[in-house]
Amino acid sequence: MNPIEPSSSSRQNPFPLEAFTQAHIRSALNYLKEHKELRSALSKKDFTILKNCKELSPLFQEVFNLTTKTHSIFQRTFESRTMDSYDQILELRLDRWANLSENGQRAKPRILDFWQNSSQNWLSLSSLSLTSLPDIWEHSAFTSRLRELNLSSNRLTSLPDSLGNLFLQTLNLDSNPSFTNLPEWIFQLTPNCRTDLQRCGFSTHVVEQALSRMNTSWYTGPRITFSIREASASSKSVNELLSELFRTAKTDRFSLPVEWDSNESLRNWLNRLSSMADYNAGGGAKRMALANKVLSFLKLAIDLNSAS
Repeated sequence: MNPIEPSSSSRQNPFPLEAFTQAHIRSALNYLKEHKELRSALSKKDFTILKNCKELSPLFQEVFNLTTKTHSIFQRTFESRTMDSYDQILELRLDRWANLSENGQRAKPRILDFWQNSSQNWLSLSSLSLTSLPDIWEHSAFTSRLRELNLSSNRLTSLPDSLGNLFLQTLNLDSNPSFTNLPEWIFQLTPNCRTDLQRCGFSTHVVEQALSRMNTSWYTGPRITFSIREASASSKSVNELLSELFRTAKTDRFSLPVEWDSNESLRNWLNRLSSMADYNAGGGAKRMALANKVLSFLKLAIDLNSAS
């Protein structure tokens, strides 16, 4: 028997129908027909829709036309008749990911421990040098129980969209320097979800866009903690960074106190300038103006330091 083809509908399917064969679907429908208490809860129209679905494609489309109540009843029935199969499919998906992904075998036991422990509501996959995650998070074991997910100190470059199905209270992605883009579903998490994205690889532009969105009156997503990556020129000294700044500003150079050249805070501050959205997006004139402003602040700091 062939698996069902995925639907092309933009509405998210409430059932993982693409994972099952026709026999699974018919089993769920027959179960409904045989149990009067369930059948009586369905409207006549809805039951007729289900009963007349002789082929898989019509069933896949018609399931979107059912009432909310029928959706709920059919979903529970479908899941109860197919749960073993669905578990097996997700286990195969997890095995395939663990075998193919770097360090996946180290994460697999932690995921299975959570899956099998019905009282656990947290999962830590921290410090495993993971570059990816398995796409398994739509399973009810995760959506119903998982509230704290720790993915910190890895090498993740992206995240599966199925993580957006979770009702998290904590999402920790701290220290994933290769994670540079924000997926849309992160903004759809619940307002009480503490989301830590510090020490990831976000540019100033990405962070500014996210903060602008979070500050709108219509935003209802989580509050996210960010930090901005250090610029790529982090190995340059204060003196080298200042030389670049003077060239950009097209102004005469002044001297800094000797001890400032080894000031790490000043070096990092100058370093961040090259990743600022205003500095990179404004063109030559705007960049020159901003460089002059930075130098004026430095000159003021030197004058105050001399006066003291």
